[in-house]
Amino acid sequence: MLAGLPEVLARLPKHLRFMLGAQIQNRLAAGWLPEQILDKLCQPMPADLQRPWRLALWRLHHNVPGAGPRLRPLQRAWEQHARHEARQAQERTTAHWYAQVAAATSPAGRAELLKAHEAKFGRPVDPMAALAAAGRRVNRLFPQMPLAAALTRWAAETLARIPAKPVACEEVSDSGPISTDLLMDLAISGGCQCMVCGSHRATMRPELPLKSMVCDQCWPVIAAELAGEDEDAHDGHEWVAA
Repeated sequence: MLAGLPEVLARLPKHLRFMLGAQIQNRLAAGWLPEQILDKLCQPMPADLQRPWRLALWRLHHNVPGAGPRLRPLQRAWEQHARHEARQAQERTTAHWYAQVAAATSPAGRAELLKAHEAKFGRPVDPMAALAAAGRRVNRLFPQMPLAAALTRWAAETLARIPAKPVACEEVSDSGPISTDLLMDLAISGGCQCMVCGSHRATMRPELPLKSMVCDQCWPVIAAELAGEDEDAHDGHEWVAA
């Protein structure tokens, strides 16, 4: 086959022809036909090319990759068999760990595990696979603990990290004014919750006595009342000045 190489490659030094021949032999062993390889190597080359052997190796690497037409059907069959074997191994692993988890937990315990899985990873597509994965996970995280205790610990720790949902509160009406006495009561009562509705999403308000906590939903009503009091005080001051 080397006799069919273009002249610029046939005149290469012995060690370079040996290296090129080894690459050609690899392509033949991979199922490529001699005419396919020669077709790529016999393509025109630039006239001022200094290292033609590098271009030849580049063409082999990029244009004659992987399995050739002789081996491609066998390659596809092997890949399908490998995927089938991997899928069966995964199914056996899932079945084994699910059996371990089912034997170590009650239905309520498995429900807690699925709840923790959903909180951490999202709703499971396959609950059986999710429980099996939980068994493998805790075996890796807590290797010294019994499986039942490790599963309980992982579920409890995962669910404990879920942020508490904000307490729902009724919408505050803007119709009724808030007196100064009420504002003082709010300031005295203190705490981290909204002084009006009890929401946990309250913000410290420097405008109020003792910088009381009021949520954004209730604040416009109180702010309007404070603004009204400021206007009354301003009017009275102007009257005295007149």
